[in-house]
Amino acid sequence: MVLAAFEISKAVENGKVIEPVVGQTTGIISHQEPFKCKIVPRSSKAAALVETADL
Repeated sequence: MVLAAFEISKAVENGKVIEPVVGQTTGIISHQEPFKCKIVPRSSKAAALVETADL
C-alpha cells in the first residue's frame, strides 16, 4: 500500500541528490541501515486516504 500511495526517491539537500549508502547490520538478524530518502504522496487523493486511515 505504501508503494501505491507514495513516491519514494533519493533525498535532495542543497540542490544535490544524495546517493544512499547501502549497508546492513551484522548479527543473526540483519537489517538495512538507515538512509535518507524523499517520500511524497502520489496525489491529493492518496494523501487524503493516508490521513483518514485507522492505524
